[in-house]
Amino acid sequence: MLKKAQAAMEFLVTYGWAFVVVLVMVGALSYFGVLDPSSMTQDRANLGASGIFVEDMIVQSDGVTLMLRNAAGKTLYDLKVGMQHCSKDENVYSYSPSVPTLAADSVIAVKLGCHESAGYQYAYDKGTKVNTVLRLSMKVLPDGLTHIYNGEIKFNVRTDLTSDGV
Repeated sequence: MLKKAQAAMEFLVTYGWAFVVVLVMVGALSYFGVLDPSSMTQDRANLGASGIFVEDMIVQSDGVTLMLRNAAGKTLYDLKVGMQHCSKDENVYSYSPSVPTLAADSVIAVKLGCHESAGYQYAYDKGTKVNTVLRLSMKVLPDGLTHIYNGEIKFNVRTDLTSDGV
């Protein structure tokens, strides 16, 4: 009876040590960034229930260019998109230039970034993980009220962006 118990304990201890070694290896790989799941995630952006969809984005050293589609089914006026990443102040947004009109089902490119003209000098370095708020303001009627929608943008800078971009 004792020989069977001893054999069972040796079996469990041997596999227990193997399990500990695997855990230490996974922990070391995670610590040194080899198993960083955030580097494998997809870049994404959304603008809430505004009817404006982000079709594509390009990350560059001085900001992000978004390709926006008007899927609201009607013409929109005074469209501006802002990104909250230029300042530590949560109420400061770097806005794109205003788009006077955006016809239904049309696509525009909007450049967002921290511009020196706004008093900010910021560039995205390789390995930077950006997770910030997007703010869209628009009017449904030319002289109507301004509607504001909050969304989010998440991206990882995967390459050195000293040239034109990704």
